[in-house]
Amino acid sequence: MASVDALVLTRAGLTTVGVGVVAAVIATVVEGGHGLVGAALATLIVVIFFGAGQLVLGRVIASNPQMALTAALMIYLVKVGILLALLIVLSGATFFDPKAFGLTIVACTIAWTCMELWVYSSSKILYVQPGAGPGVPPPAAPDQPASGGSR
Repeated sequence: MASVDALVLTRAGLTTVGVGVVAAVIATVVEGGHGLVGAALATLIVVIFFGAGQLVLGRVIASNPQMALTAALMIYLVKVGILLALLIVLSGATFFDPKAFGLTIVACTIAWTCMELWVYSSSKILYVQPGAGPGVPPPAAPDQPASGGSR
């Protein structure tokens, strides 16, 4: 895993869990046990969704950087579909407070996204391969001579 991916997962994950804990405390004070369950479930969903998406995207970028945008859009589409299915399944649930659930999802999503943006904007990420470009000969294959002359 690249160091930037590890930074995003740790910093954004810890920040999101912190926001989720604060939301759970507030939800517990306002709505009782149902608020606590809703906030805890929402925090868990956000951390799992965003963490899994970051892991998958990091692996795709490491193996095939040209597929980064396609993979990011596909991951987003899958997350939206799973979240829609979860919302449909949980729409009639009475074991948690839906208001605490929804507000915590929004707060945790904002926290993760802000920390992810902060990590990417404060990291120095190479966008080009060092030693590549116009006027630089490609590296020779191990079984070919480096001069590139004809035989």
